[in-house]
Amino acid sequence: MRHYLIMSHGRLALGLKDTLEMFVGKREDISYVAAYIDDKRICDIVNPIISKLHKDDELIILTDLLGGSVNTEMMKYLSRPHTHLIAGFNYSLILELVTQTSQYLTKEEIEEIIKKSRQQMAYVNSLKTHKENGDEY
Repeated sequence: MRHYLIMSHGRLALGLKDTLEMFVGKREDISYVAAYIDDKRICDIVNPIISKLHKDDELIILTDLLGGSVNTEMMKYLSRPHTHLIAGFNYSLILELVTQTSQYLTKEEIEEIIKKSRQQMAYVNSLKTHKENGDEY
């Protein structure tokens, strides 16, 4: 089984939870961690979540900021089999990931999903200008 751990500095992950549940419903395979909103250490929040997983379960950890303390703290879990760490999430990325049905995601599949999610980011003012000039977007 695949499990997702969505983590952020502050309450961003909790806001994402509300939005994601509008699209995919409440799911037991997705956990959310809002770090630094109290005096709990990240490992004290994450260890109980990960300890409930079977050793063959896939774990995809998504953090808000590459190089941030949340992401850095999660790097120690990369030695766990079938664990992926992705930094700098956006909603498109998470939605695409949580709708995947394959047994285990490969490195190449994850990289392709990241690439597609980057393409969802756009400066809409420029898109509007191109549309007005007759170009399609």
